[in-house]
Amino acid sequence: MRRLGSVLLRAAETARVPAGGSLAVDRKTLSDEASRLLAEAGVDVVAEEVSALPAPPAVIATGPLTAPALAEDIARACGAASLFFFDATSPIVAGDTIDREKFTPPRVGAKARPIF
Repeated sequence: MRRLGSVLLRAAETARVPAGGSLAVDRKTLSDEASRLLAEAGVDVVAEEVSALPAPPAVIATGPLTAPALAEDIARACGAASLFFFDATSPIVAGDTIDREKFTPPRVGAKARPIF
């Protein structure tokens, strides 16, 4: 995405918060910066409830609070009986609040080891 000049990744870099090797962001800063960069690029962002898919081409960005009518229209267009929403969250924990004698996080596919 960096090589392609992703506007959203540029916004994410601006909104970055400490998270080890992960890219974690401050949501408000990300939203503000993404909105600014998209406006500069000439993209019209319409923030209103949508109850049906618009005519193509269109980008639909939705989540767990999607209006029921829109969710039904998306499911119908996809030939699905229902939709599922998955969200990855990563809480930010201050390192000095962790008892490092008691907590060693596991690594997927690797032997557990301290990461501090």
